Amino acid sequence: MSRLEHVVQVGAALKQTAPTPTAVPPIRQLPDDLLQKIFNIDLQNIPVEDLCSTLYERCLLVRGSGSCFPDDPFWEEACRRLGLPQAGFVPFRGGDVFSAPPSWMYTFREFCKEISESPDYAQVMLLLCLQGRADEIDEEDLEQAEGDMWRDESSIPEMVLAVLKHHGVDVAPPPEEEGDGPDWYYDPY
Repeated sequence: MSRLEHVVQVGAALKQTAPTPTAVPPIRQLPDDLLQKIFNIDLQNIPVEDLCSTLYERCLLVRGSGSCFPDDPFWEEACRRLGLPQAGFVPFRGGDVFSAPPSWMYTFREFCKEISESPDYAQVMLLLCLQGRADEIDEEDLEQAEGDMWRDESSIPEMVLAVLKHHGVDVAPPPEEEGDGPDWYYDPY
């Protein structure tokens, strides 16, 4: 028997003894509790800086188009990972406040929007906090944040401030006391 004939014979024997692969059900057909566990594990592996850009995509993958409801538990899990304490933890942005009940999905989306509207130094501080590295926040960034907050209290969005404060980084200016301010006064009349 030649080497080629031997290889063909062994290959045929292996093919006959190999188990037939079983069909894997699509992920959407798995039970909800198993889907939730898969999502929670996956969520822990997504870098915090990529969470806003990839979470909705993951929802579509796991749940399917049109099935990423505002009250789905994975939105809550994502918000908790970001340090958001409750659904509806969002500033009022106009419109009818009673039009939709607070949801984790809305909270998550608003937080991501606020992150994108935040100054670069605030984004860096937030990222360090979410990575558990709040002690590495640069003193310059803190000074810049406090200076901006003195000039304009809305320079860092509300939810970003709340999460920073949750991690022990308080950049809100102290309340003004009587007598604070410049020693001069300009009267145009």
